Amino acid sequence: MDSGKRAKIISLAVTVLVVAAVVVLLLLLYLRSTADKPRVWPPEDTSELLLSGEFVQYGDIQQPDMSAQEPAPTAESEPAEPSEDITDAGEPAPEPAPLVSSKVESPVKVKETPRPEKTGPTKEELAEMERVKKEKEAAEKISSRVKFGGTSSSAATGAGKSGSPNGNASAGALKGMPGAQLKGRTLSSWSMPSATAIGMIKIKVRVNREGKVIASEYYQGTGPVAGLDAARKSCEHAAMLSSFSVDNDAPAEQIGYISYKFE
Repeated sequence: MDSGKRAKIISLAVTVLVVAAVVVLLLLLYLRSTADKPRVWPPEDTSELLLSGEFVQYGDIQQPDMSAQEPAPTAESEPAEPSEDITDAGEPAPEPAPLVSSKVESPVKVKETPRPEKTGPTKEELAEMERVKKEKEAAEKISSRVKFGGTSSSAATGAGKSGSPNGNASAGALKGMPGAQLKGRTLSSWSMPSATAIGMIKIKVRVNREGKVIASEYYQGTGPVAGLDAARKSCEHAAMLSSFSVDNDAPAEQIGYISYKFE
């Protein structure tokens, strides 16, 4: 660095130091002068207000004289002018229309829910249960009497004479023991047809609600007896004379079968 630049820097630094010293000296003199002078509060000039640490002058406002004891003058009230009587003035209002009520129930009306009935079988159900029980007992009695394909008690004990496979025309006519097939019904009465040969004949019947057979026809058969027209006619006639248990809840007509087995 050359000597000229160095001299300029030195002179600038000295100038700054001198100015700073003068400012500090003036500040100290000001603070000393304000500290010696006593401060009076509140200020003598009442037109100044202290707001946020500063005195603000709000102007000359005339202050009321509080020493006067005379009451303030009251304003004289003028008498009110009489108003016009408007009672029953104008035309009367029209009468309102009569209220019309509707008898239609509101859709939002809450309907009472029916109370649940007492649990347990009703009288009708008890009667139906008793009827079914009796029919079942009657069916068991019939099944105990009619045993297709079984042997007699005498054959089981070894007594008696076994039948001939070609029939016993010489000994007498064979009797057809009936067995029924009808949904929900039992055979309550029947007739036993006769034949001269062994086998089985099945008759198709139509039965009404009262249990009466209203029609019968040959359906199928097995053994020699099935080929005998007289035996088939005899079975159809015996089926018409038979009857089933009554069922008022059954269809008007039911299809069933009565089988006659000749042994």
